Amino acid sequence: MADPGPAAPVPPAGDTLPGAAPPKKKGGLGCLGILAIVAGIFAVLLLILGIMIWQAVSWVKNAPESSIMSMEPVKLSEGEQEDVERVVNSLDTAKKKKQNFDESVTTNVINGVLDWVIKEEKKKPNPNPETWVRARATFNGPLLRIRATIPFKDKDSNSVKEGLFINMDMDVDVEIIDGEVTKLDVRKVTLGGKEAPMLARAMINAYTVGIREATRQAKADPNQENPLKLIKVFKREGSGKDDDRLRIVLDGNQMED
Repeated sequence: MADPGPAAPVPPAGDTLPGAAPPKKKGGLGCLGILAIVAGIFAVLLLILGIMIWQAVSWVKNAPESSIMSMEPVKLSEGEQEDVERVVNSLDTAKKKKQNFDESVTTNVINGVLDWVIKEEKKKPNPNPETWVRARATFNGPLLRIRATIPFKDKDSNSVKEGLFINMDMDVDVEIIDGEVTKLDVRKVTLGGKEAPMLARAMINAYTVGIREATRQAKADPNQENPLKLIKVFKREGSGKDDDRLRIVLDGNQMED
């Protein structure tokens, strides 16, 4: 993910996962490790934040906020709660046994996994200040809508600024196969409640083209470094309805501590 990330305050009590007890911990892959893997899946969607390097764009410079984006609590059915537990445990098993992680899950289950891991990290005596505050994935027609609140990290001091967050809302069409971004079309990006102006959209389009080309070249040349080589499959499965699923296959050999 890019330099500046938004968010930090502890989510309100209303955001707790309802019902069943949290997934059992197995050791080996810590909460932050699981978050890193799941977040890595969405990292390509959040690479848009890389445009922060263009500090001349007022839209970006004015993006940090002192408030957190309002998001609906994650509401899981009994079956979805079981799916969250299975996903968390499967990630741990895939890492330890160096085998593929292969799941087709709804966006609500993805939200449940992210929500649980974020809360577990915040329970630690010294939580990582860069841990996401909140994240939600939903389908918006044919597109995947990603909303995220992450702590704002100052580029000059390389430190998280307490009380400042980046609130991002974006619609994308994305697909990743064997570490290559085969599809990445950013249709809408909002930072701090303000949609990207024309200049920023031009930068975004140029940046996404660069991402696709870089991963294509990395796939063709194994000697090239490819941060997405962990992801063997990330694609939508279904007929374009809200109950579609995300197929996610991760290479256990690429999972690190």
